[in-house]
Amino acid sequence: MEVLCYEPSKIRINSRKTLIMDFLAGDIVIKIDGELYFLESTNGKGIEFDINKNCIVNDNAIYRFTNNTVFTLRDLAEKSNLIAVIKTYTSRFVTKLQKLNEPQITPETEKLIAEIEKKNLEWLIDFALDTGDKELFYKLIKGP
Repeated sequence: MEVLCYEPSKIRINSRKTLIMDFLAGDIVIKIDGELYFLESTNGKGIEFDINKNCIVNDNAIYRFTNNTVFTLRDLAEKSNLIAVIKTYTSRFVTKLQKLNEPQITPETEKLIAEIEKKNLEWLIDFALDTGDKELFYKLIKGP
């Protein structure tokens, strides 16, 4: 089994400095014996990833895919490349935060992330960060 696509619908940072990633239908795509299956539903639990330790710190999530298979997070991790995919995604996210000249996650960064989530402009924020356009980034955060 291989995880081909992994993009959480919602990502946030909690007070313990861990990323919480929540998934909706279609956010995870897996390949089993040449067939593609999409995430259909979850039990509402997100993945909690410790940035400093570079590891998952919970395994309460349960995922149902379009082929009616049900996997726990631990099942997916043991049977696929999920951990490597999560680490790559998390590293990319942390790199984007560092582009804001924030050497570590600060309360100001957490506030900015909360504003991004509130306005649901992640894709435009990603564009601003990827292009290094700080002016666009702050306009999106602060509004007109």
